Amino acid sequence: MSPSTRAPAKVMLFGEYGVLVGGDALAVPQRTHHAWCVDADHDDPRALPAAVLEDLARHCESVELLRGALDLPALRARLAEGANVASDVPPGYGLGSSGAIVAAVYRAVRRREEHDPATLRELLGRMEDHFHGRSSGIDPLVCHLNKAIHASTGGVRVVADARTIPFELVDTGAPRSTASLARTFASRMQNPFYAEEIHDRYRPLSARCIAAWLRGDLTALRRDLVELSASQLRLLDFAIPEHVRAEWRACLDQREAVMKLCGAGGGGYLLRFEL
Repeated sequence: MSPSTRAPAKVMLFGEYGVLVGGDALAVPQRTHHAWCVDADHDDPRALPAAVLEDLARHCESVELLRGALDLPALRARLAEGANVASDVPPGYGLGSSGAIVAAVYRAVRRREEHDPATLRELLGRMEDHFHGRSSGIDPLVCHLNKAIHASTGGVRVVADARTIPFELVDTGAPRSTASLARTFASRMQNPFYAEEIHDRYRPLSARCIAAWLRGDLTALRRDLVELSASQLRLLDFAIPEHVRAEWRACLDQREAVMKLCGAGGGGYLLRFEL
């Protein structure tokens, strides 16, 4: 378990909330932040509490699929020696902090190299279940492969992660609870008019952004990003902190940049795209 197992964070460019109702998602590595495994003889100030790795190991031992894919006895031996996991990915900010941890640990203790993205998604997702109850596996897959992933109803595929339009992370400085945001969205989806908007307008709009990004169509992407930003402000206002809504609206009015959610929103980071 050495620093060579560094796994990057991730950013979901498109698909937030729509992916919960069968929509596509596009996620890319965010290489400004990482998680990595450290041996006992490495004194790393970013090491997490020992219980984080202990609890993850205990979870993996309880899942038959993971017992076959991971060298858990070796992990236990290293834990006994004082090995740990470290991270500079801020939790609750939309950068996949748990996905990066899972990817770093998986790299360190996998029994063999696995090349099939669907199989990797399943393995990594079952590891991340420890943190989220039931994980889609997308976050740790991006973190492990260090490549962009397009997820759809047809499965997952690796795609080029060239940044078609520059974007930056905007720190809202606000805490968030992903679980409560998901509950709010589920509650709103009980309204048939709202559900129709999400299914018939918002989800296809997000898919158009993904398609334009992947084919490098800047004209379509700029147009659809503006519409997507406006749609999130209207439909997903609960996920946009009140103190940034004025800036969000100003971006839409000026059309020099647009803001959108980064994952669940509600706090943490937002994304700001230059137009």
